[in-house]
Amino acid sequence: MKKLLLIAAFTLSVPTAAQAQQKSNTTIAVDYESPQQLIKNYYAAQEFCQSSTKENDPETTIMCNYRDAADIKLNQLGYCFGDNDEQSMAEREWKKCSQRSKKTTTLNTATTTEATTVSEAVINEAVQDIDNTCYEHGFDGFAQNVLNCFSTRSGPLLQKCMLEDLAFISFYNDLLQAYKTKNGHMPKDAEIPFYSGSDILYRERVYYLPIFKSIENAAIFFKPGLEKAEEALAKCSLKIMDDAKKLQH
Repeated sequence: MKKLLLIAAFTLSVPTAAQAQQKSNTTIAVDYESPQQLIKNYYAAQEFCQSSTKENDPETTIMCNYRDAADIKLNQLGYCFGDNDEQSMAEREWKKCSQRSKKTTTLNTATTTEATTVSEAVINEAVQDIDNTCYEHGFDGFAQNVLNCFSTRSGPLLQKCMLEDLAFISFYNDLLQAYKTKNGHMPKDAEIPFYSGSDILYRERVYYLPIFKSIENAAIFFKPGLEKAEEALAKCSLKIMDDAKKLQH
């Protein structure tokens, strides 16, 4: 993983605008006979998406779109994927939302929804956190730090977690696209813990949607801080590359 990031860093240009990564189109209708059947369909589509190695394959796109739409529909029907964010992906399964999982999705939105944009204090806190964590522990360590942030904070205090999260999603996506531009294909093993497609969808459903209603609204709210956070991540990437060069000498 570290070697992959270093190769990608050579092709990196510092982003000037941040765009939150969005899931595939989920406006398609999902046909199902019962929630149990919909859950089976979700798992089948998910397995197809994860096992597919074809890029821009129409069948893969359809299956992934269905999976994302089924995810949203199940949530609307009162089903949760796991009880809380502390569970690993292997431990989670679709079931009727428990009181604990409902509590997780019921966040204190005061301040967050009243303000029109993220505060300078939150931006500075996030940038400082990126500088300290990423420089010392790399991208995997930073991803774990974001996971810990979501697990230990609530209400308005989640703003720092969300800003770092959205910035890293956008930044890492740019990093992978730069790798693809240079090499003609995506790296085979590019997944960072806590940043798989399923992980991102889970955080969107549990944390972002209850407050902002859409990931687009969240991106607008955090826009003033996204560029600064991404710049901090880009500096971290260059430091990782410089450290690797020093080790080679």
